[in-house]
Amino acid sequence: MSLSLAQKLSFRLATGWQQRTMARAVAGPVLSIGFDDAPRSAWTMGGQVLADHGVRATYYVCGGLVDTDGELGTYLTRADLRALVAAGHELGCHTFDHSSALLAGAGRFAASLEENARWLADFTGGVAPCSFAYPYCHVGLAARRAAGARFHTARAGGRAWNGPVFDPAVLAGWPLEAREGAVDYADLCQAAARAGGWLVLFSHDVSERPGPYGCTPRQLDEVLRAARRAGMAILPAGDVALVRR
Repeated sequence: MSLSLAQKLSFRLATGWQQRTMARAVAGPVLSIGFDDAPRSAWTMGGQVLADHGVRATYYVCGGLVDTDGELGTYLTRADLRALVAAGHELGCHTFDHSSALLAGAGRFAASLEENARWLADFTGGVAPCSFAYPYCHVGLAARRAAGARFHTARAGGRAWNGPVFDPAVLAGWPLEAREGAVDYADLCQAAARAGGWLVLFSHDVSERPGPYGCTPRQLDEVLRAARRAGMAILPAGDVALVRR
């Protein structure tokens, strides 16, 4: 997916510095797990690993992908959404049609964001989602304004952890992917914990043979064990970021 020079500049300007700040509602080192899009295996297999550890995650859902099949296999069903909410997991917004903030026009992106937030509220008793993740980790100036005004946090990429105070419109995230062979996630958890940071890991499908953006059940299990050893709380994104400055 190629970007124009103007789109790349918009990304740099949107992510290059903190434009406003939020203080975490949870002190100390924290790990949050997120699943983008979200493929059904993130619930049927990933959800079981989470349940085994007694922890909850954020599922960043595109309403337009629900009850469909696609690049990452079968996506969540409406019944899955009700089940994961009943299990205490958080539903996050990921736009309705997986819109890139850099490739879609500002109006289309904002409309897709709002449509998805309203759609997800039907599964949460009318409560609008407070967490968002940018599809493709694409962030632009107009998109960060729209997402920052609508949600407590809007997660991007960056391969970094977040400090006690951070910019909620570009929450840093790190991919949890089987193809990230050079990443020692146990060391990453230890480093984030020593810094008192908030590490946000995100994946897509969970399978013994995951796609390029997914992880294995064992990999997810090992990350959760490493976070426990490092003394990290493990919470959905929405539980961590609640206090604005």
